[in-house]
Amino acid sequence: MSQLATLFAITREELDALMALPEEDRVEHMYENIMETLFGTPRACELEKSWFGIHRVLTGPGERDDPYDIDEKAGAEPLKVGVCGGAPLCPRTCMCWR
Repeated sequence: MSQLATLFAITREELDALMALPEEDRVEHMYENIMETLFGTPRACELEKSWFGIHRVLTGPGERDDPYDIDEKAGAEPLKVGVCGGAPLCPRTCMCWR
């Protein structure tokens, strides 16, 4: 299984519109209103699989035994939020962080 990442630079208005939605509607909103609009533009940065290595270099391995598991508590700020951000936008997924 691959874990790919694309970072999107969204405006405060786009973030506010996303956060105003019920949690269960945010993933669909991300796909339909943000990803489809911004993918392939200068406001999107495709990290693909490299995000994981970048995150590990910035944070270290963490306390968990699984080297492929992301330990959100690993590392120190600001480095630990450099790739994955600080708070989940869609808590039941790992696709959206700010």
